[in-house]
Amino acid sequence: MIAYHNYHHGQDPAQAYVLPWNVLPEWSLYDDLADARLNHLVGARPTTDPHITQELDRFGLGIERTLQAFEDFTGIDFQRQYVSERALRAQFIDGLEHYLDHVVVQELDQCPTYYASLTKYPDHILRDRNPLLRDIPGPYAWLDSDVPPGVMLLHQYLSPEYCERLRTFADTQPDLWGGVIDLQQGGYSKKRTEQRIAGHIALDPIIDEIVTLFNDIFCKRLAACYQVVFEWYERPALIRYPVGGKYDAHSDSESWVAERAQWQRFLDRDYSVVLWLNDDFKGGDFTFIDQGYSIRPRVGSIVAFPSDHRYLHAVQPTTDGIRYALVSWGATVGSLRVNKQPPYGAIFLRQGHDYFVQDEARRGQKNENTLQ
Repeated sequence: MIAYHNYHHGQDPAQAYVLPWNVLPEWSLYDDLADARLNHLVGARPTTDPHITQELDRFGLGIERTLQAFEDFTGIDFQRQYVSERALRAQFIDGLEHYLDHVVVQELDQCPTYYASLTKYPDHILRDRNPLLRDIPGPYAWLDSDVPPGVMLLHQYLSPEYCERLRTFADTQPDLWGGVIDLQQGGYSKKRTEQRIAGHIALDPIIDEIVTLFNDIFCKRLAACYQVVFEWYERPALIRYPVGGKYDAHSDSESWVAERAQWQRFLDRDYSVVLWLNDDFKGGDFTFIDQGYSIRPRVGSIVAFPSDHRYLHAVQPTTDGIRYALVSWGATVGSLRVNKQPPYGAIFLRQGHDYFVQDEARRGQKNENTLQ
């Protein structure tokens, strides 16, 4: 189905319609008010602001049918901000099965999706195009129960062969200095500091397969473990710690404000993920400060935890060899937001935990532990 706007009366550009965002200096204010009004009307973000709620009797949702009737018909839940498979596959269209056996939805059919991507492939095609994917992940992953509450430690998620291939790729790429994000004048900025000694590696040549990995990690592994639905996660980064490389104690979403003597959230991160690609180095242990618990990285293992200050953590200095890790941070549906929009390059997710549970049942692979 194709929909479009016609912004011209004819072929002559001089006959173009007057577009409000081109002529009204206060357009962004109107746009924000309209967005807030719609979210109030559908129950996503109710408000008592009179500028938003005025004249709802004249300019509301109409009287032909209720909002609940529309939600039931489409499969969209505005209050929970959840789009069901019924909605995504357009199953509300009577007789659709006579025209299409299967409505392909990239978010549901395990196709890697990331911000500004124009090229998307189904999973089996992606595997054919990327030999590295044939090694991931093994069916032998297992959870470690000897961890502090709130921490998920999943061993053997990736095969050693796949991790080695990722490291081989990394060794062909230059280091981009990895700094830290710090509060400055009410905002935050990235700066070079001795608090973190590590290099970032650009993942552009293999981003499709990396996103395929993290789609599974966030939407299947973490969603089941923490019983949440992820809205988006940040573009994954590959970090290389040389000898002397480290990351001092920090929180992934909050910063300590000394003058207020309190923690302040400055990034929209709810859960953090670290995936280790090797263990043939010395030092480099991953330490949770307040819990007094250290993890010795294992090749192919994942650690996940809430991103707030309760889980202050540090990467101990590497004393021999090179330490490799993939990292990302996810935001869940309905959680606190302190920024107007997600970070550039964020990967948006619409399938959620419920889809994966249903998918397991459809495939006849009933499993008591979805994480397996």
